[in-house]
Amino acid sequence: DGHIKRPSNNFILFRKIAHDQKNQTTALSDYNERQFSQIIGKIWKGLSQGEREEYKQLGKEVAEMHKKMFPKYKYQPKRDK
Repeated sequence: DGHIKRPSNNFILFRKIAHDQKNQTTALSDYNERQFSQIIGKIWKGLSQGEREEYKQLGKEVAEMHKKMFPKYKYQPKRDK
């Protein structure tokens, strides 16, 4: 349909990486998505500034790649009528 998704932010990148690890670890597969999201949110809040900085840098890299792939992209949220 031609829709271009927004680039992922820092937390979303963190969650995607954690979700990939969840799928590879049998001990974590017992958690449903809701429980897992709650755990990931608590872990994110507990990260040090340095650890968050790594994801901030990753977010910048993803945004740059997105900008190169879609140079005319502009975020335009649709308003409810």
